[in-house]
Amino acid sequence: MMIVGGMRDAARSASAPTRGVMLTFDTGNPLPDAARDLHTSLRVMALAPLVGDIARACGLDAALLLAVIHAESAGDPRVISPKGAVGLMQLMPATGAQYGLSDPFDARQNILAGARFLGGLLQRYRARELALAAYNAGEGAIARHGGRIPPYDETRAYVAKVLRLHARYARDGEAAWRAGSASTGRCGS
Repeated sequence: MMIVGGMRDAARSASAPTRGVMLTFDTGNPLPDAARDLHTSLRVMALAPLVGDIARACGLDAALLLAVIHAESAGDPRVISPKGAVGLMQLMPATGAQYGLSDPFDARQNILAGARFLGGLLQRYRARELALAAYNAGEGAIARHGGRIPPYDETRAYVAKVLRLHARYARDGEAAWRAGSASTGRCGS
């Protein structure tokens, strides 16, 4: 049995029934969250070659795009948020249209539009943390708070989460996104 990272302790506390194949876990055991996170990471990593192609074309960090996808949609291209954000990079319809998105459920289109949007934020704010805060809370929120990360719990947690995920994907994912095609394509404007 292969046990991954934080799942080790959870697996030790699991008890196997005497018959059958089902494992049971104590309530409070971290395995369900760890398993969900592993499932999400695997789903996001399946997108790594495509993300790598788009990142190269747009001059962006593929690990950062993967981290945003993980945080925004858990790698599910069909997600629609309660506020109306759509697809892998959870773009609002007006933002998506501004960056050339015609089918928000198409993985390539959604990631490309999201990369264009995030790339513009990175150029504008020249700081990854501010760009991520603007991606989450909107550029108006950054302006209203004097060019700083807004004091919103959701936004601060989002920035911290994406930075943690970025470190993970930068460490573990490079071979996967480099496996994309040699053609860099075009990011667009």
